[in-house]
Amino acid sequence: TGSKVGNDERYIIRQKLGQGAFGAVYLAEDSITDTTVAIKTIPPEVTRDKEEMADLKRNYKLVHKLKHPHIAALNTLEFDKQSNEHLLIMEYVQGESLKACRKKYPERKMPIDDAVKIVKQLASAIDFAHQQSILHRDIKPENIIITANEQIKLLDFGLASEIRSTVLKKSTTLDALASAGTRVYMAPEQFLGRPATKAVDYYALGVLFYELVSGHLPFDSNDVGILRDAVCNVDVEKLEELNKAQNQIIIKALAKKPTDRYKTAKEFVRSEE
Repeated sequence: TGSKVGNDERYIIRQKLGQGAFGAVYLAEDSITDTTVAIKTIPPEVTRDKEEMADLKRNYKLVHKLKHPHIAALNTLEFDKQSNEHLLIMEYVQGESLKACRKKYPERKMPIDDAVKIVKQLASAIDFAHQQSILHRDIKPENIIITANEQIKLLDFGLASEIRSTVLKKSTTLDALASAGTRVYMAPEQFLGRPATKAVDYYALGVLFYELVSGHLPFDSNDVGILRDAVCNVDVEKLEELNKAQNQIIIKALAKKPTDRYKTAKEFVRSEE
């Protein structure tokens, strides 16, 4: 703590917030604007690859323009000369992750109205990003923060999943996929290594809604092969918490073929109401 990073040592590190499979996250103070920011380090596998870094910089220009009430803003992409590291400087969102919030409910089951409120805000963020041709590709409870006034903020838009997919590309084993920690929200086509489209975000939103109202995931296994087989081939079980129409919504959201899913996130939410 107290160390200075970034251009002209602009940011003062206050504490380490976490260490993910794809880099560390720090809480820091921006000495110029006097605001608190979150800083994510970019793994060496990405920074050493010129093509991947060029891709990342191109995407940064897109993601930087994403200004939306339910999306945590990405401020800048910087190079720290002292550590030779590239850093993502992001808006620091104070609040509780959806993962932590769920633990307050008996059996982690959220009332349907509360779940719909959350999914509605996420849907507006996802559709806004999709209009700018940006996918999230990593929607999960850890990436969703609920602020003190019950505003939802979606973290890690675009670039984090870009970094993640680069690291996974570099290590071609299924174990790398397992270490992503997010495989239970992945659509069948992601498991099959096919190109991601908007439909992967609609699938993840469907998994999230299912999990919020039922307290468990539609498909889960520590064995990646078993999980992949279930996600790609097994029909989702109907939930007793939902009526027939609501179960149909989940079935459509979690359709195996991307083209059978909803065409926008709002469409999914509208059906749910």
